[in-house]
Amino acid sequence: MSVGGKNTLRRKMQKMERLTIYDILNIFENDLNFLLLLKKGVIPLSVLDKKVYYEYYLNQRKTTNKAQSITNTSEEYKVSERTIIRAIDFMDC
Repeated sequence: MSVGGKNTLRRKMQKMERLTIYDILNIFENDLNFLLLLKKGVIPLSVLDKKVYYEYYLNQRKTTNKAQSITNTSEEYKVSERTIIRAIDFMDC
């Protein structure tokens, strides 16, 4: 591989490393292979639950502060605030 090719590959890898789990899920969620992995249990359904919580939380953040957004999300989905915090931490990785 040429030096230019290695640098291009290195830049692509660095860009991929900056993606969060949320970004990756958005890229692959409509892929049939992703759905197959969900169906087979390779990717747990709880990952999609976390994504739903996270999206609602992000929507709430447009109008309220972080703490209130967490509370609103936990009340909407009838889960603990700690569950929402874990979902946020997971999606931001």
